[in-house]
Amino acid sequence: MAGNGVAQPAEGAMRWPLPSAPYDDEILSSYLARAAFRHRLPPTVFAAQWWPDRPVWNRDLDRGEETAWLADLAGRAGLTLERVQTMTLDALRRRFGRGSGDTPLILSAGIFHRTRVRHAVQICPRCLADGEPYVRRAWRYSFVLSCPSCMTLLRDACPHCGAAIVPHRSYRWRLDACHACGLDLAHRDPHPAVVPPAALDLQARLLAVLANDPGTTVGPWEGDDAFSGLRALVTVARHPDVLPALRAALGLDAASISACRFERMRAGNRAVILETVGHWLSDWPNRFFVAAGSAGLTQRSFRKVAQPGDLALQILRLPEGFARDRTFVPVLQDRALKRLRRQNRAGYRRVRAARLLAATDPRR
Repeated sequence: MAGNGVAQPAEGAMRWPLPSAPYDDEILSSYLARAAFRHRLPPTVFAAQWWPDRPVWNRDLDRGEETAWLADLAGRAGLTLERVQTMTLDALRRRFGRGSGDTPLILSAGIFHRTRVRHAVQICPRCLADGEPYVRRAWRYSFVLSCPSCMTLLRDACPHCGAAIVPHRSYRWRLDACHACGLDLAHRDPHPAVVPPAALDLQARLLAVLANDPGTTVGPWEGDDAFSGLRALVTVARHPDVLPALRAALGLDAASISACRFERMRAGNRAVILETVGHWLSDWPNRFFVAAGSAGLTQRSFRKVAQPGDLALQILRLPEGFARDRTFVPVLQDRALKRLRRQNRAGYRRVRAARLLAATDPRR
């Protein structure tokens, strides 16, 4: 257990009777759930006792957006605010590009009251079974498919009932027990799926960038440009009309995925996207340009995504593409016709009919 970051409680704050120290890389929701279990209380009841006016579990508290509440939690847990903030995703959201909705490259929880409707939590069955179970921050990254510690394939659902992993709702008061069926989340799969090597290599490079490892490149990018660049290519590659052509051009097997944001995808679909983008980035910029041309991509295909570094230059080598004219030209709702409708109903009907016929004339 990490013992750093211990502090005295803030003035006026009552400390928990049984405080505990967070583990290395433990995420805040895991720490708070473990604290509740240690006091022999469900996490929802524990939070309601200490913060009766705050719906703690009705939001993704791992985002770390409310400093005042984090400071209060730190005082009650006997930790420094800085130590509590390191358990959140706030600093990572700043690097990935945070917004008011889903954060790029962080799995989306999809919270409805206290229910998680998406598979935002991944777990490593080997690490979860080793000592006291707890959830790591790195398991929330959408580009992480294998455990960074032991390289075991992560799972985003209960292996027994298929439910999303929501550790704080476990009625067995253990983070390794499924909240829906109560069975062991750390159950080892005798025949686990295999993560594509290109996806694993991309994961390793992105984690190295996150650790500020000097000299690490992801395609043409160094530093945090790698995250915005990856997210840009993911956005283009996940389109259902683009993905098959890209994979064919890159010599990959055909694959289909559900059409949704990358951060809302299940692990299997994310593996397909990351494998595709990993191959697309290799031998930069040759493979990028060849595959983009084979998939019929143009400059307009990238108009809504970030274009860091050399990506912008390569996009300029693509055809411009065609812009659709979406200008609205009123046929029946201009001011003159509205005035005629008020003044002369018969004349209005004649003019309206003539305009409709003219608008549908195939010779136009």
